[in-house]
Amino acid sequence: APDFFLDFNPIEAMEQSLTVCGKKAAELQPVDQEEMAKAFEKGMWARWLEQYGYRLATQFRGGPAATVRYYAESNVGKKIKRRCKALGLNVEQYARVAAERVEAEAKARNRPW
Repeated sequence: APDFFLDFNPIEAMEQSLTVCGKKAAELQPVDQEEMAKAFEKGMWARWLEQYGYRLATQFRGGPAATVRYYAESNVGKKIKRRCKALGLNVEQYARVAAERVEAEAKARNRPW
């Protein structure tokens, strides 16, 4: 390519381009892998609780006028609660998002035709 020039020092070019918040990459401190893993896991559980913390469940009532009633049911077991507590994550705060969505769906399905 006619625009490419060969008169440069590749090490200097890399050092100049590899900066984070104004610091050269070589000056950055190593990442605390344990803290990073914990933060990643907290984020994963927060999103999971918002999406799957509650599920749509049904209750069947038999008899001559058999009916099905829909309701929101917690989908968070003891192991998940324990792990979230160990991470310092408030399960109810994040699961509330799923509960509200599922409760609205249950209400819509429970309307008489």
